[in-house]
Formats: sequence, structure tokens, C-alpha cells
Amino acid sequence: MVIALCKNPEMGEQKIGDLHDVCVYKFRFNRQKYLIAYQYGVDDQSLKILWIDFYKVASHENFYTELKKFIH
Repeated sequence: MVIALCKNPEMGEQKIGDLHDVCVYKFRFNRQKYLIAYQYGVDDQSLKILWIDFYKVASHENFYTELKKFIH
């Protein structure tokens, strides 16, 4: 999953509100739903990905509450 996100970070959903700078990608593993929260930066001139910061990988339960505490 991480390799796929590094190749195409736009796969995740851009969040709004308190988490407006964060993208979240949802996937299933062993019939359990997981989320990955991350941010990335793009070089405006070349449109190449410069960096990706991964913040959290966890199940959906309390995901956004814990993510907000971690980021803010």
C-alpha cells in the first residue's frame, strides 16, 4: 500500500476542516477496514512529489479523533 501511495499520493481523499492538509486512504486487510493518514508536497514547477509524511495507519475506530490529537 505504501509503495502505491508513494507512486500516486492522489489516491487518498483530501480531508476538510481541522484535517484539511491531510489525505486518507482506505483499504481492507484480512476483512478489516484500515486507514492511512498522510501529507505530501509537490514541486510546483515540475509537479513531482517532493516528500510524503505518513502519520497513522489504524482501523477506523477512533481514527480521526486520535489523528487530530497527534497533528494538533
